[in-house]
Amino acid sequence: MRCLLVTLGKDAPGVNAVIRSGTRLALRQGMEVFGARRGFQGILDNKYLRMREADVGSVLGRGGSMLGSSDFRLLPSDRATLGRMALSLKQFDLVVATGGLGSFAILNKLYTEHDVGMATTMFVPASVENEFINSAAAAGKPDAPAAGLVHAEAVGADTAANTAIEAIDRLREQSYLSRTVFLVECAGLKSN
Repeated sequence: MRCLLVTLGKDAPGVNAVIRSGTRLALRQGMEVFGARRGFQGILDNKYLRMREADVGSVLGRGGSMLGSSDFRLLPSDRATLGRMALSLKQFDLVVATGGLGSFAILNKLYTEHDVGMATTMFVPASVENEFINSAAAAGKPDAPAAGLVHAEAVGADTAANTAIEAIDRLREQSYLSRTVFLVECAGLKSN
């Protein structure tokens, strides 16, 4: 059996932990494990790196994704690109993918419109913006329609929020000492 790990879209903190645990679990199940270089582009170009336990032993402290990723855009009429991706994914039994809603939408379209053989995908939400949260439930309206969103805390959202809070705390201390005003802008429009 063959397993593919791929990081899609923009990087989020914690993606390397997903790669590490996915690699270790798949190897312990006796699978051959590969990583797609640079996300969807690696799938299109068949750029796969053989993964061993030694490759992921020290990735937890690194930022970004050890496999790389790319912000991939798909045109609505681009069936040929989806077909090439489907053909590439047919060689795997399990695909473990991380990414945001855009990446999820592309994978969903791929699986809906093309035959990917026996490949099964496990999608791990990874987004600094935590765009997978059900905004209706977060607003205190649990009976409201979810509008297609999943009840999930994305990998990276909590880390990003805590990193921002830590930085703001440090800036606050400095502003008291230097009597300076700091303006801080954080990404995460949809995060809780």
